[in-house]
Amino acid sequence: VSQSRYYDNLLIGLNSGMGLGSQNAGQSSNNVFLGNYSGQYINPNASGSVLVGSGSGRFSGGSFNGRSSFGSNVAVGVNTLSYASDATFNVAIGSRNMQSSKSGHRNVSIGSNASLSYRGDDNVLIGEGMTDDTTSMGNRNVIIGASSGRKYIGDLSVIIVYQAGRDAYLTNPSSPLGLVAVGPYAGAKTLIGANTFLGNQSGSENTSGTDNTFVGQISGGNNTRGSYN
Repeated sequence: VSQSRYYDNLLIGLNSGMGLGSQNAGQSSNNVFLGNYSGQYINPNASGSVLVGSGSGRFSGGSFNGRSSFGSNVAVGVNTLSYASDATFNVAIGSRNMQSSKSGHRNVSIGSNASLSYRGDDNVLIGEGMTDDTTSMGNRNVIIGASSGRKYIGDLSVIIVYQAGRDAYLTNPSSPLGLVAVGPYAGAKTLIGANTFLGNQSGSENTSGTDNTFVGQISGGNNTRGSYN
């Protein structure tokens, strides 16, 4: 390995960083990998990342939609950010957090088994088992709470508390008006953005209704398609 292409790396653990700097082009530098198999077979040009935990970042940096990169990530936890494709500037904390994520940039994801296979940019995702469905994706969302937004697809939404927006799947994900769901099971089945549900089970049965504002426990609980309420 050419020293000019492989420098300032700290690798501690069995097979940690194996494969770094193995390509004739590019470089791998300024990485810290701590833990057995951390960064093993990662993108050979990975740079500027901190991986802490057994298997963290392992096999990451593969190609997705023609892009292949892994850099400037912080991953803490067993198998965190492992098998991730095209991932940069992410902070992932928790066992298996962002495992197998695709095309993820500038995200903060905290919680075990969270954001599995998640695809998207500029999100704050906090909670155990949230956005863990393999189809979950979106940009510029704040999703907080265990099992919240498990199957979520969409942008510009705020989903907070246990199982809020659990099965929300916005059929208009590019709409500038996202979903605001705060409370257990609030907006759990919503398919359309531009709704605000505040309270326990608020708008929990809403599917295609849009431009609604429901405030209070079980408010709008029976609404499925009604709009402009």
